[in-house]
Amino acid sequence: MDKIKIGAVGIGRLGATHARNIAYQIPQANLFAVCSRTLSSAQALQQELEVPYAYDSFDEMLENKELDAICITTYTRFHPEQILKALEAGLAVFCDKPIAENYEASKKVVEQIEKHHADKICMIGYMKRYDPSYAFVKKEIEAGKLGTPILFRGYAVDSKKISKQTIDFLSESEGIFYDFFVHDFDLSRWLVGSDWIDDSVSAMGSNYLFKEFEKYNDLDNATCHAQFKNGAMGFYYCGRTAPHGYLMETEIVGTKAIYRIGSSPSKNLVEVIDGTGKVVEEHLMFLDRFKDAYVEEMKAFVDCVVNNRQPDITIKDALESNRMAYLATASFKKRISI
Repeated sequence: MDKIKIGAVGIGRLGATHARNIAYQIPQANLFAVCSRTLSSAQALQQELEVPYAYDSFDEMLENKELDAICITTYTRFHPEQILKALEAGLAVFCDKPIAENYEASKKVVEQIEKHHADKICMIGYMKRYDPSYAFVKKEIEAGKLGTPILFRGYAVDSKKISKQTIDFLSESEGIFYDFFVHDFDLSRWLVGSDWIDDSVSAMGSNYLFKEFEKYNDLDNATCHAQFKNGAMGFYYCGRTAPHGYLMETEIVGTKAIYRIGSSPSKNLVEVIDGTGKVVEEHLMFLDRFKDAYVEEMKAFVDCVVNNRQPDITIKDALESNRMAYLATASFKKRISI
């Protein structure tokens, strides 16, 4: 197959990153079309990346018979319709997580895919699986070097410097467990190799700095505990009030070894020592920390299309991480109703 031609819909912060990666970083792909709700935005990116087509209508973009695949990075509420329409048009689909706004809606999409489009390629983006450090630890675990898994600990914090961006997004959000925790929920299933025991889930949280979150029944800091069916324990913490930069830290404890990933928020290996002491530059946000992972993720999708194979991360994996978010959200709601 020649270079596959991809159309990108949703070209905001993350969507533009995917578009640029496709245009410049993926040898087997060609960014062939971009689509935004405002044509001027699509045309601006079209000009920057020298893309043949720009649209303000997703349906119109799907009529372009030269396309092989679609990259969806729109608001979550648009995902179900756009995923199914693209598959119906015969296109391979990459869609950023989650599948849909909640677990029930996600189940319906998965049922439709399995019933009508099981032979087509549909990949939901959980980019952290493609980070070189996490990929290395997965191989170590598969080689038996962890032993029996005992504990997964996930710790992720956003800098308070980007809080306005987060608050602006809240009207489109199902809450912190769906939007933030879900990455660690997916990582823990992948690394531990097991699902949760449903009635073991306990979640709590509050708003410690940004009371604006209360308007949307959301939280600026929360935790979740659960036990896996294979006996391992899971502990998760996500916060949106970090006084420093973005930090994503993971620890997995086994009977033979302990693996820690990203325990320092350092952006690089440089330390500046001056009158203020020792200073280490940090990542401001996830797009910086997982820059390489986004590239590897898209390479994996393109490879699936070129070689007509199903993604390693299945739609059932994506559905299960959404179910974990549902369980955590339900636990928190039950706690605050007491």
